[in-house]
Amino acid sequence: MVNCTEFRQFQTVETSCTGLLFHHARPQDFVRSQWICFTPICFTIYRVILAILLFIWMICDFTRETIKYFNYVGYTWVTYATNWAFIAFTLIHISLATYCLIYNIKYPNNKPKFYQPLWFMYNLSSTSIFVICVLFWFELSNSPLGPFNNGQIYPAIDWSTPQSTILVCLGGLIATILCHVILYTIYFVRVNVSAKFGGRGYMLIEESTERHGYDNHEFELGEDASKQEGKTSKIQNPKTEYQKYGTVE
Repeated sequence: MVNCTEFRQFQTVETSCTGLLFHHARPQDFVRSQWICFTPICFTIYRVILAILLFIWMICDFTRETIKYFNYVGYTWVTYATNWAFIAFTLIHISLATYCLIYNIKYPNNKPKFYQPLWFMYNLSSTSIFVICVLFWFELSNSPLGPFNNGQIYPAIDWSTPQSTILVCLGGLIATILCHVILYTIYFVRVNVSAKFGGRGYMLIEESTERHGYDNHEFELGEDASKQEGKTSKIQNPKTEYQKYGTVE
């Protein structure tokens, strides 16, 4: 059961200046699944298959729409923001698959490095894919020429009427913030469900005389960690505790 303390920790971290930085105390989270039964090799296979499927889908969609709607003019496909989002979504999953191949297969004992760009692009693509999908089904689903068949892809963004255009842009910004809230809520629920069923969730650090680092196995604990022998204590720094909460997927 989620208590108020966890929500207060969330507020402490996310509203702080350091909460805006791309620092994660456990880089292994970027090459591991939330579910312990999903081994690193299985997770890597999942990443590779997903990246291949997305790439094939993008190529097929580009070919189909260029032939059917754009009279073989390929650059028209790129003018749609919906396709920008899908390109970014595909590229980040190809990058994540490559990252898993490196740190789960080739160098499984090495600590993952340079995860910050992946983290940034993952959040960017995940948020944009939500916003763009909503935009597509409300604005573009009926015609390749826009909802009014006048050749304007996004007639709501018309700078000849700047007031309405600014309002539309502000609405998009608010929608993006709401998407971040939705994504975090999904993440928060997923981690708590995982912890409930013995997966990766609440993290306890075993008190040790070694001050320079932590054994990776100490972080692979679920809800039963507190039952293990030895004195344990919750991490005192809420920022550290929160960052060691769960994996990307």
